Amino acid sequence: MIVKFSLVAALSVGFLSGCGSAPSVSQTSPSSAASTGATVAAYFNPPQPHPGPAWSRAGRQVGPEEVSTSAGSDHCGWQTATFLGVGSSHPGFAVERRVFFRDPGGVLPRSPGKLVIGASLPEDARDTGYRLGDLQLWLASSDPTGAYLRVETDIERWPRSGPAHACD
Repeated sequence: MIVKFSLVAALSVGFLSGCGSAPSVSQTSPSSAASTGATVAAYFNPPQPHPGPAWSRAGRQVGPEEVSTSAGSDHCGWQTATFLGVGSSHPGFAVERRVFFRDPGGVLPRSPGKLVIGASLPEDARDTGYRLGDLQLWLASSDPTGAYLRVETDIERWPRSGPAHACD
């Protein structure tokens, strides 16, 4: 039997953990490597299974329906890729849930864009206020197909996933 699902729908309802029950995931701060590594990559090596680590905004934890980062599905072989879901509650940006991804190993088929390590922030980039430890999420109106993750001077641009990104 072939199973198909929309990646965006899976992120929205939380089925990225694959088949069966979801593993238990700590909702604590990122790994100690992230706090000493000062790189975006350190926060997602390896990516945590759904629901991933808890993000915050203005010092308060936000739910995964607002913003989340977690590994792709095991049954698709995507567990080394990280997916970033940005919910509809952020003022000033699109109302639809947007999904971006980090796939340095190239495990995702039909990737609509490439990860940029050592990126620069566009002039109109705005800090969303979302935090994962010292990691910051930035978005730019001039670049709706990218999300910028920043820790200290390290910046990565994650491409936006297309709506048809699916696993067979």
